[in-house]
Amino acid sequence: VKVQYPGIDRIVQWDLQAIALLANIWSRFENIIDFRPIAAEMRRYAPDEVDFVHEADAAEALREMLSDRDDVLVPRIYRALSTRKVITMDFIDGIKISNIAALRAAGVDTSAVADTLINLFNEMILRRGMFHADPHPGNLFVIPPEAEGGNAKIALVDFGLTKRIPDEFRQQMIVLTSAIVAQQPEAISST
Repeated sequence: VKVQYPGIDRIVQWDLQAIALLANIWSRFENIIDFRPIAAEMRRYAPDEVDFVHEADAAEALREMLSDRDDVLVPRIYRALSTRKVITMDFIDGIKISNIAALRAAGVDTSAVADTLINLFNEMILRRGMFHADPHPGNLFVIPPEAEGGNAKIALVDFGLTKRIPDEFRQQMIVLTSAIVAQQPEAISST
């Protein structure tokens, strides 16, 4: 159960105003790095981070989208027990993806986990057009294999930052990624 801190939406708005003010002031002194577009992007997506209905929608969409994979776990959302300020979902009993010692002690092949993670995000971004956009170690857990020699699962949590990619942009990313991998500079510059 994740409960929103009382008044967090006002605090976030104040923080965003302060960031915008600082970015505007900074732009008067610095002409190489302009932080105003970053501040605008933060202002655009911050409301989604404090709206648990949005987070529940995103979690369910990702769960459905990735349901054909047996190496990924997205928790179920319990809508009857969730609101805009409270979200209830399956408990994930896993190991933080950055805790290498604990993963190895649990018999997890960390190289295989890295491969799965890369494959998962490539698939979400390049094939499916929707991805978890906050993949820091606190949001990624590893579920050790149930049997020796089995595969570990990656569990995703915290879906406040989940992005959809327009199909045309996704197609351009595929061409660009393929050109980079194939070392084709002419294709890179024409994308």
